[in-house]
Parts: sequence; C-alpha cells; structure tokens
Amino acid sequence: MQPANETLEDGGGDGRSAENQALMQLLSLVITLALSGVGGLACGLLLSIRTLCDPLDDSSLFDDALFFNLPDEAEEEEEEEEELEEEDLKDPTIIRVQSSVQQTAASMSAEQREEEEQVNKGVRKINSQSQS
Repeated sequence: MQPANETLEDGGGDGRSAENQALMQLLSLVITLALSGVGGLACGLLLSIRTLCDPLDDSSLFDDALFFNLPDEAEEEEEEEEELEEEDLKDPTIIRVQSSVQQTAASMSAEQREEEEQVNKGVRKINSQSQS
C-alpha cells in the first residue's frame, strides 16, 4: 500500500504521469458514454419493432381498464353508501341524534301550525272589521 502523501510525480498512480492518468480517465469516460448510447439505441430499436411489442392506440394510452381490474363507479358508490349505513346502525350516538332531529321536526311543525292559526284568526278579524 502506498503512503497517502505520495503523489503521481513521486511514482504513484501505477507509474503514470498526471497527464497520462487524466487521459486514461477521459478515455474511460468516453468508452462508458459510447457503450450506454449503443445500449440505449439497441433497446429503442427492439421496442420499435411492431411485431415484438403490441403498441396501444392513441385513444387507449391512458385507459387503466386495459391493465387493471376496475370496479364500476356506480358499484363503488353503492358499496360506500352501504358501508356508511352499516356504520351508522352500529353507532348509538347517530341513532340518538336522528331521533332527536325527528322529534324537533315534529314539534316545530306543531308550533308552525299554531302560528298559522293565529295569523289566520288575525286576518279574519281585520277582514271582518274592514267590511263593517
């Protein structure tokens, strides 16, 4: 193992000079880029052959149903509603709230009927006074 303070001029780098080492690294970079380019071109050519790959039409490029099992939207909504109803039936607070809302609606309708009767009595009284 070479000491850490040994430089290329002192005989480090397998006997290469700094210029030779830089050229070797540059050459390895060019070879790496050339091989990756050739590999990419070969892959692209293979994929462009229509008999190997069945290409999709433009209209079906973004259609997930070709590759995945998708439920219908109507079925999804029905299932969600059923799940919510089942959860509501299990939750006692929702049942209490529903019954109190029904009671409030019933009591408000009775109050509204009383108000309507009073208004009608007042209208009849005014009408009878204006006729006399």
